[in-house]
Amino acid sequence: MSNHFVCPVCGKDYAGRNRTFCSLACRNVDAAARAAPRGACQRCGKELPRFNKLYCSKECELAATGRSCMVCGKRMPPNNHKYCSMECRKIQPKICPVCGKTYRSPYATCGAECATERKKLDPDWDDKMQRYIRSALSALAQSPYTAPGELNYKAKHWILQAPDGAVYEIDNLAHFIREHPDLFPPSERERAMKGLCGLKASALGKTKRRNLTWFGWRLLGFREQNETYLEHVKK
Repeated sequence: MSNHFVCPVCGKDYAGRNRTFCSLACRNVDAAARAAPRGACQRCGKELPRFNKLYCSKECELAATGRSCMVCGKRMPPNNHKYCSMECRKIQPKICPVCGKTYRSPYATCGAECATERKKLDPDWDDKMQRYIRSALSALAQSPYTAPGELNYKAKHWILQAPDGAVYEIDNLAHFIREHPDLFPPSERERAMKGLCGLKASALGKTKRRNLTWFGWRLLGFREQNETYLEHVKK
């Protein structure tokens, strides 16, 4: 088993056991950061309960980053689907075009039997579905909102500081890493993605250790919404 570890402050490798930092200086830097003012909630302005939090409560976090249920309007986490619960999902059922039965499913019919009957009624059903799938995949490949660029609708907004002090404000971290081989060599892209995402996880309090830097890179801020995508959609 290797006894080499990575310092969460400076990013250097060091050997040793029962040590969190590579030196006393790095330990003092982390202690000073923890003793610093906690700051204010990004939504309501109240004092934060912890130094590595962005919002004072779950309500403020959902109001700032969440989305609304399509039926009742209740705020829910951004990774949820269109509905907040199964009750709201049941309000908008589908009607099977073959048997007329009410069902809730992403498929075109309520079950395999009705799907078979629909194919019998329309012998060109398989060809139509293949054409539809090819058309959908082609549209996804051509759309700038699904392409691996700054307009991708799933991309996040990042503010990073490089080891040389340069500040980069970007809307797609993976695209930024690919487009800057001088900063991130191709062989180090996956490692850089994990390291920078680790800084965000640490800022949200999702890690046991608080990582301030990753090989000199610092996370100055981030937003869950892609500003470039939102501005492009509003036009």
